[in-house]
Amino acid sequence: MSRLAAGARRGDAPVYVAAGLITSVLTWIAYGLGQLTWRVPISYRDGGDAMFYMGFIKTDLETGWYERQPRLGAPFGQVFHDFKTAENLPHVFIDAIGLFGADFGTAMNVYYLLGFPLAAVTAVWFLRLVGISRSLSAVLAVLFAMAPYHFLRGQVHMWLGEYWTVPLALGIVMLVAAGRPVWGRRAGRGPIVGRLTGRSAGTLASLALVAATNSYYALWTLELIAVAGLVRFVATRDGRAFVGAIATGVWTGVFTLLNMLPDMIYGWTHGANVTAVQRLPLEVEVYSLKLAQLVLPVPYHRVAVLRTLREYYDQHYPLLSEQPVLGAVAALGFVLAVVVAVYALLAPRARSATYSSIRALAGLTIVTFLIGTVGGISTLLSFLTSDLRGANRISIFIALLSLAVLGLAVDAGVRRVTRQLTRPVAMGLAGVVAVVFLGVGAYDQVPPQHADYVAAKAAFDHDEAFIRSIEASMPKGAEILQLPYSPFPEYPDVNGTTYSDQLMPYLHSRSLRWTGAAIKGRPTTEWVGLGTDTLGWTGLASAATLAGFDGVLLDTQAFAQPADVPTKELETLLGAPVERDGRYRFFTTAQLDERLSAVSQDDRADIAERVLHPTLARWAPDFSHGFTFRETLQSYRPRVELDNARDEPTTVDLSFQVAYRDGPRVLRFRMPDGTTQDISVGVDARAATIRFAAPAGRSTITVEVVKGAQPPNLHGADQGPIQVSDVKASDAQLVSEAGAAAAAISR
Repeated sequence: MSRLAAGARRGDAPVYVAAGLITSVLTWIAYGLGQLTWRVPISYRDGGDAMFYMGFIKTDLETGWYERQPRLGAPFGQVFHDFKTAENLPHVFIDAIGLFGADFGTAMNVYYLLGFPLAAVTAVWFLRLVGISRSLSAVLAVLFAMAPYHFLRGQVHMWLGEYWTVPLALGIVMLVAAGRPVWGRRAGRGPIVGRLTGRSAGTLASLALVAATNSYYALWTLELIAVAGLVRFVATRDGRAFVGAIATGVWTGVFTLLNMLPDMIYGWTHGANVTAVQRLPLEVEVYSLKLAQLVLPVPYHRVAVLRTLREYYDQHYPLLSEQPVLGAVAALGFVLAVVVAVYALLAPRARSATYSSIRALAGLTIVTFLIGTVGGISTLLSFLTSDLRGANRISIFIALLSLAVLGLAVDAGVRRVTRQLTRPVAMGLAGVVAVVFLGVGAYDQVPPQHADYVAAKAAFDHDEAFIRSIEASMPKGAEILQLPYSPFPEYPDVNGTTYSDQLMPYLHSRSLRWTGAAIKGRPTTEWVGLGTDTLGWTGLASAATLAGFDGVLLDTQAFAQPADVPTKELETLLGAPVERDGRYRFFTTAQLDERLSAVSQDDRADIAERVLHPTLARWAPDFSHGFTFRETLQSYRPRVELDNARDEPTTVDLSFQVAYRDGPRVLRFRMPDGTTQDISVGVDARAATIRFAAPAGRSTITVEVVKGAQPPNLHGADQGPIQVSDVKASDAQLVSEAGAAAAAISR
């Protein structure tokens, strides 16, 4: 692979500049940036995760970092440590953009759009590294930056779309595959300067950037390094290079863990939150990719027949995943990579340096495909963990490798054709070929239309005016109860609303504090939902008023059924609301607070303490969220896990539905203090309630069969004989105290 060493030479600066400029121009055209209102995010109100990232970015700009936001999850604040992530580098970029006074919309747009030229620049480095000519490197780098993956991710998957570190990762992988040094200091320099400017520094920087950008990209980099290093060792028995490859992989893992370390420490000190992010193991295959998906046309293709072909596939074939598609040029390279891989297995080895590089790239392309395809390597890893389920996202790795294969092959063909021509003519022909690829690729990959900026701005301004009017009527720092409670993040859509819609009020306010967007899974983040179950809408509104809340924002569209919307109940309690478009209704609590003046301060404090610090109960194991292979090896030991957020024991009424699939049986519930309660059950589910004292913190109620033959221990895959659902814990004292408060209102 001598051509690998010949790449990335001096004098390539014009190539980087050209690739960056062409990409910037195409990005401007593709998004019609002359019509964009920069303070309005391109994907405002597009649904999905777009507002999730807007919340991230606004928190960065307000607090300097994304992990804690005191104005969300009121009154305790949003703590993002439960949502473990290694994606820290994007927040550094956002903070840097914020130094220029950007608001969250401008910062989001700038960072997203910068990802296009950044991807082009790093792709040039990789393509020159593998030995592709300057003109073709510039063109293919542009096509990589303008990949369909980039447009399909958009701002809905912001961090995934910032894939400019992928070429850096694949560059390290190619060096390992070629047996080239990835560690060492720069010759002719001192020990310190040499290490800071040598191969080791470049390797460490590349791995650190990859690990801090995206966990998926870091994992796949580690897997590809492992494959490349092992194959190289088997082929050459070069132990030193193999150790270098191992060190490269180790550092990739170390950098990733370092980025996640604050989240891990939080989990260790506050207890694990297993429901903050829930992944079904089978989702790994749902979100994998298939060969047909890669090579079929893009969903938005300009040619009607090709667009129809893609629509037909998406409408009639299963496992659509996230529409991984390479684009025509990269798809051609992918097909060529498969052909080369097959040829390398069946034909004698060629000695051409170009062929050796193509063969290495083709091999890595096949490996990346095997990682991402349905039933592939990612499925095998899902037996251990399903946290990283979106295997189809490796398609951007496949895209760059495929473009590199095609580039080397086209360069070789051009050299053969122009062998007898003069240098100027040969260079001219090579330039024509590059321009043709650029034109075809851009026509194929760039969407024919952009977002409706007029509609986005109108929605943005409308939301902003509504929330600012609320803020103007409230004291600074006022706390607002958002109803209904919506688990955050990643929760199924309800009546056309997404889980991230609850961030809208925060995005447009400057000082108000909102209950929405608290990370689900802890009592103090789910208190709104638990309070609704225990007290009802009016009871919760009254308790929140006693706890110091100044208003209630009702999102009527977030209810599954119109009949579920408690407008009349809240109007009776709080007075007439301020409405917006029939969807949002805002109530102040001033009138209710005055009517509650008869409630003593001690009772107020106790009610506030109980409603804000509830006891959370969950049935475990909870097979509704799937289980790993490791969990199937564990005996089925049913239990109720409790989390009492108070600093003292509290009397709890635990209600649930229970059945025994081989019933009838008597089930014994053993309380945390050792006392027991027996319940007779049968095949049909029955409602049951248990009253007991829940100790402070976390505790467990175990369940066992005490009457009737019990089948042997069953594994997770069988889901066990005991069926329990709708487990809810309510504070018994809170119910009676809230009743006293309601009586005070009536007086």
